[in-house]
Amino acid sequence: MGLKLLVALAAFSGASAFAPSTSVLPSARRSVRASLAMRDSYMAGNWKLNPESLDDAKALAKEVVEASSDMPGESAVFVPFPYLGAVGDVLEGSKVQLGAQDCYIEAKGAYTGAVSMGMLKSTGVKAVLAGHSERRSIFGEDDDTINKKVLTIIESGLDCILCIGETQEEYDMDLNNEVCALQLAKGLQGVSEEMLSKVIIAYEPVWAIGTGKVATPESKCATTQTRMRNVTRASARAAPASPPFPTASLDQSRRACTRTFVHGSPKPTRRRRPRPCAFSTAAQ
Repeated sequence: MGLKLLVALAAFSGASAFAPSTSVLPSARRSVRASLAMRDSYMAGNWKLNPESLDDAKALAKEVVEASSDMPGESAVFVPFPYLGAVGDVLEGSKVQLGAQDCYIEAKGAYTGAVSMGMLKSTGVKAVLAGHSERRSIFGEDDDTINKKVLTIIESGLDCILCIGETQEEYDMDLNNEVCALQLAKGLQGVSEEMLSKVIIAYEPVWAIGTGKVATPESKCATTQTRMRNVTRASARAAPASPPFPTASLDQSRRACTRTFVHGSPKPTRRRRPRPCAFSTAAQ
């Protein structure tokens, strides 16, 4: 089994952000289904510090279930810790998996505020984020800490979504390849080829989060995803099957989904369809 590649890690600013009544959503869903039905996909929504109440979280989860019922591939929502149990009940029986936004590397002990993998698994969590740009920049997590979390998540039997991506300054200085390669290599340190089946790489350019910008084949995204494949080969002798897509708005994700990226494959001139984009940032 090859390494999965998460095409866009979604972020929502409030409970109404995923409402099926949003005008962009029907056309985005139709475009994704029509153009990418033949590809495996992993669509995810990171709720971050939202919504404000448990009732809103349950209402949002119900709308996610309805909106994703006829979508191809796998789906997941990454929910704040206090809402995991209640949202998991709403998701039960649907194709949407329950995800956690963070974890701690220890199983138990005197670690105030920490949440263990055992705790997460007991609530029905199936996947956990590691290396999100906000955990790196706001909470000061370095590559060593992120790598420990990656290994902890995989060893627990859950899927690990490893987030990598460059800042605007790094992008402008043409350092995107180097930054992503370093984050990927360090994040996958100690991960064997067999363990890669539990890893999903989320290419999340920081400059594309909430800015209205989106990576396209004409931008540096195509070369970055090729470099990612090479680094993954070197790290564990396996390569992801699809190119990365950044976090973007729903409409931007729809447009990016319909573009064809050149893969960093043994036949570099062969053009394939990318995986479907996730429902992405819908900032209010």
